[in-house]
Amino acid sequence: MTAAPDATSNLRYRPDIDGLRAVAVLMVLAFHAAGHMLPGGFAGVDVFFVISGFLISGIILDALRRGSFSFSWFYARRGRRILPALLLVMFAALPLVCVLLPPDQVMDFGRQMRGASFFSANFLLWKDAGYFDSAAMEKPLRHLWSLAVEEQFYLIWPLLLCLLYRRGKWIKTTLAALILISFAANVLRIRLHPDEVFYLLPARLWELAAGGMLAQLAFERTTDNPPATSPSRGAAAEAFYVAAPPILLVSFLVFFFTAPFPGLAALLPVSATCIYIAAGPDSFWNRLLSKAPCVYIGRISYPLYLWHWPLLSLAYIRWNGAPSIGLNCILAAVSFPLAMLTYHWVEKPAKTKLFTAAPAARKNRLWITAGISGLLLSGLTGTAAIYWSSYGNKLCAYADYRTRIERDICYLPFLADTIPQSCLTPAKQPDKLVFVWGDSFAQRIAYGLRNSLAGKGMEIRDIGASGCPPATELAIHPNVVCGAVNGQVLDFINRLKPGTVILAGNWATYLRNTFNCNPAEFLTRFAATVAELKRAGIKNIIIAGQTPVWKEPLYRNLLSRGTLAQPERIAPSPETFSSEKTMKGMAAKLAVPYAELLPLFCDDGDCRVNTSYGGRSELVVFDKAHLTDTAAEYAADKAIMPLITGKPGGGK
Repeated sequence: MTAAPDATSNLRYRPDIDGLRAVAVLMVLAFHAAGHMLPGGFAGVDVFFVISGFLISGIILDALRRGSFSFSWFYARRGRRILPALLLVMFAALPLVCVLLPPDQVMDFGRQMRGASFFSANFLLWKDAGYFDSAAMEKPLRHLWSLAVEEQFYLIWPLLLCLLYRRGKWIKTTLAALILISFAANVLRIRLHPDEVFYLLPARLWELAAGGMLAQLAFERTTDNPPATSPSRGAAAEAFYVAAPPILLVSFLVFFFTAPFPGLAALLPVSATCIYIAAGPDSFWNRLLSKAPCVYIGRISYPLYLWHWPLLSLAYIRWNGAPSIGLNCILAAVSFPLAMLTYHWVEKPAKTKLFTAAPAARKNRLWITAGISGLLLSGLTGTAAIYWSSYGNKLCAYADYRTRIERDICYLPFLADTIPQSCLTPAKQPDKLVFVWGDSFAQRIAYGLRNSLAGKGMEIRDIGASGCPPATELAIHPNVVCGAVNGQVLDFINRLKPGTVILAGNWATYLRNTFNCNPAEFLTRFAATVAELKRAGIKNIIIAGQTPVWKEPLYRNLLSRGTLAQPERIAPSPETFSSEKTMKGMAAKLAVPYAELLPLFCDDGDCRVNTSYGGRSELVVFDKAHLTDTAAEYAADKAIMPLITGKPGGGK
């Protein structure tokens, strides 16, 4: 999101880079508005990273060469570029959020606003990431994670280049080492820690550093021409450059959820962007990118990126997760005039009219002071939104319930396809081992069982993955690694020989084709998996029944009723009961025990809202369907423990 060089710099302006920015932002918009039409459009963010690394490094190296670099100048320049539009969008979205959204989502917006104000939006999303996190579309400021990555880059990069500039021969070596180390971290950690690799700077640094390497190569090739010229020229470069458009096209058209991203897949957009930049402004395709329409969209790409996502997110929330593609496209189009107004009436005046009469040094101090003040005000406003929305309302606490759940390293996050070795250790007494296998619902069942099993001298293991039912060789989308994970689990069970295996999941999800999982295929593969377990000699195979599923988070349903008397029972989604009937019939067909959980909470077509057990009282679920701690313990003790121990009341 870096701006073009200003008039005080010796850098030569490259309109083709603004054109390349236009391509990147349009791809991101298309992906967010109609992802199925451009499944790899999110790779436009990777294009931005490379461009930012190139321009920022060029700006710093140019100032160092001229002997005019100062940290106050650099950070004042960054603040002048980033903060006016960012603060405008956040403060403009806040009243809409307060009016349109329920208190829990106002609270979440406050957390996002505070995180964006302190350059930590990516850490916030990383912390919240996973199956329990609310839909990405329900976070109006989620897109600011990439801006946070760049802001963190700005904190370390000037210092690094300043230190290296005095040792000119070490710049390329150091940049190459950083690229290799960061890329290796990206590839090696993506299988076990995909959220960390996606959101955090260390595994993204190679993309920004690749742009920095291009800037350094340009400086080494000429001392007279600015680094915005191409690092390499001639027929060979032109021939090499021909590869860029198809590589970038593949990046945008290929559905990268077939593999964890960024990972190796990020090489496509990053390498294509590097080729575009290296080819120089006079190459054929870059001359097309230098045309006025492309350049203009590139110039408004930053406010365009800022505006489009809050509009789409708010529409998603207000239309209960089902806005039409037409509406999304209209909102994406509306972001263009908003971006134009922001560019002409906020960004340009901020750069050309504010503090212009002040001497350079004082101007830098004023900008830094104004920037810090704006960020503090934004952060405090976000904090106020958090407390204002949740004050006196215990139900809002459920919005953060998932963050209090201890993460089990043996429960793999989305798109992680390798089970840690620490999860695959032998059991001391396999016959007293209870093995829970399934998705995030299974993790909740395992939590409920843990204390009761420990009290009886039994051990528990739970291994599974987000959005993956316990059924081998089953194609699930978007978590396409389910087959690989479940294959590893079944192999481990074959070696471990536990006394009991519990199969658990949100059966309603897989029986209504939510994840493009054919229900008939799911039932076939599930039956085959049970047969595999029987052949492996597992004596006690238990299917954990369906739990209540509501159409929206239960606490939000209650919040929407205001101060009216809260109902004791609310009808769940119809598939709750149909899924229960299907899976109970499947258990009878397979001749395995079925733990009926639904009757503990529901009867006569509706379900209880609260559960009291073990001296505690909580809602039955903390979102749409995941059991709270109290409900999980109640379900485990009353319905599952008797099937493990063979005794009624097998729990507490």
